[in-house]
Amino acid sequence: PFATSFTVSTDIEDGREVELAITGTATPLRAAVMAGMARFANVRLSPDGEFVTRATCTNRAGNVGRSAESRFT
Repeated sequence: PFATSFTVSTDIEDGREVELAITGTATPLRAAVMAGMARFANVRLSPDGEFVTRATCTNRAGNVGRSAESRFT
């Protein structure tokens, strides 16, 4: 197991939440946007192996944007 941090850059309004889905987790992580960034610190990934992440951003108007999947080992 290991821990890492993720930063998601977005143009949605400050204070809105970004969801970060990670394989092997039951619910997505959430972080508020500040200055165009949502920061997810000390994310524990276990067991060792490949993890797939995808961020979802929803602005005040209800528009939803999803990142491409990223893979980490």
